[in-house]
Amino acid sequence: MTSHEIKSTFRDAIAKSDTEQRAKIFASLADPTRLGIVELLSLQGEMSSSEIANQAEISLALLCHHSKILAESGLVYTRKDGQTRYYRLNQELIKTCFASLVEPE
Repeated sequence: MTSHEIKSTFRDAIAKSDTEQRAKIFASLADPTRLGIVELLSLQGEMSSSEIANQAEISLALLCHHSKILAESGLVYTRKDGQTRYYRLNQELIKTCFASLVEPE
């Protein structure tokens, strides 16, 4: 395999990886509850799990399910402080993901 072929294969693998990552993000956002959680985080910044559950009007158990999917797609960061888990949006990932859909001006 030539150097050019290796570079091309590497670029193709990265492009496929990026496409798979964006598909995972869009699948996460396709659920109205998860989209609502993302919107809450975009407006309010970091929030605790109980704050999100209260404002989204869902149980903590359901939030746990949805937050796991959002975290797996890379859309949210989580941190734990004592018994409380906090979430914040991965703004850079969202910007990059949606920028890939916009034609440069």
